[in-house]
Amino acid sequence: SYGLNAGYADDGNGAVSLSGYGNYNGGQGSVHASASSSNNSSQFSLGASGSMLIHGAGVTFGQAMDANSAVGLVEADGAAGAAVTNAAGVV
Repeated sequence: SYGLNAGYADDGNGAVSLSGYGNYNGGQGSVHASASSSNNSSQFSLGASGSMLIHGAGVTFGQAMDANSAVGLVEADGAAGAAVTNAAGVV
C-alpha cells in the first residue's frame, strides 16, 4: 500500500510554507519520506522499517516484527513461483 499527502500555507503576510509526506508498505518492509520548507528553514527525512533474516543462503528482507514474532524460512528447490502466505502483502 502507499500514501501521499501535500500541504501549502500562505498567511497573506509573506510567510509561505510547503510540506509533503509519502510512504510505501510492502512485503519486504516499509519506507517513508517527508519534506517541508518555509521562508527561513527546510527539512527532509527518510526512514525505513522491516526485518532482515540472515541465513546460510544469504539475507531475506521482510515486514517489521517484534520480539514475539514467529519466523519460518522455507526452502523448496524446484518450486519456482510457489508462495507461502500469511497476511496481505506478506509472502
